[in-house]
Amino acid sequence: MNNVQLFEYSLKNSELLLDENKNEDMVLTDTPTKKNELMRNNEKLIDLITSYETLSKELNEKQKDRILEQIENIMFTTSKMNYSAVSQYFMVWNQSHSFLSNLDKKDRIKIMKKLVDKYVKDRHELYKKHGYSDIILQVIADNYSHKRKGVVGVKKIEQMLIKSGIRRYNGNQSIQRGTFYLLPDKEGKKAFLHCIQHKGIGFKWSKTKQNKMPDAYIQKGGHIYIVEHKYKKEGGGGQNSANVEIVDFIRNKDENVSYISFLDGPLFGELSGNYGTNKLLKIKQDIYSILKRNKENYFVNTFGFKKLLKNIA
Repeated sequence: MNNVQLFEYSLKNSELLLDENKNEDMVLTDTPTKKNELMRNNEKLIDLITSYETLSKELNEKQKDRILEQIENIMFTTSKMNYSAVSQYFMVWNQSHSFLSNLDKKDRIKIMKKLVDKYVKDRHELYKKHGYSDIILQVIADNYSHKRKGVVGVKKIEQMLIKSGIRRYNGNQSIQRGTFYLLPDKEGKKAFLHCIQHKGIGFKWSKTKQNKMPDAYIQKGGHIYIVEHKYKKEGGGGQNSANVEIVDFIRNKDENVSYISFLDGPLFGELSGNYGTNKLLKIKQDIYSILKRNKENYFVNTFGFKKLLKNIA
């Protein structure tokens, strides 16, 4: 099966609307009485906000600043504290947790003084009436799940590689002729760069993408397979640049190297048939054209990647 036939095989076997690879980050414990660090610090944060509110008229500025410093310390030294109700409220004022975390501490506390005052006025009493709950931590964790798709995609690739019988590089396999896989975007970056340098692989795509690493490197004897994975639910909007990126990946050409664009998710199904937006039809035409020129490269979905791995392994 050549690369065009494999693309058409992928088109005929569309992705499931519900991906079985659940993208979950559990941050709550099984029972409310058994608290983890995040839950305990979330409660401390609420208590500090309450103290700040009830004692604000009695405290001088230095005393208020001490409470603010404790609030700042909890919010920016505890992992996943951006899931808290307080942190989420800051977004109303276009002040994200990531933005604030990159500021100098002195500047951060200065901004937070205004934000905490606004939070007390707009939300704290309201939330106390309705009842604060750690549930918000899990709700926001679930809401952010789509941002973790890249990590989940790499895990999915690795699971498929393991099932196919290809082993992860452990330093003992021959870089010249061995069979193994690497995950360059994780801890395998150093080994990946060594491999492509040793084999004289240009990988120009990386240089045009701010030295971005691919998601997987697979070696079978003297042939190399470099994989870029993208999960896409739909086309259009802000996803157009990512759609172009995944297509551009198969424009790469190096001797004894196959570049594989692995488009995961429902969007691949929209490429099937002669319908869809003009942009999607243009993408499909471009894929056919590039595959015909670069016969070693592949554009696949989950079904196509499984099929390809069978041939590799």
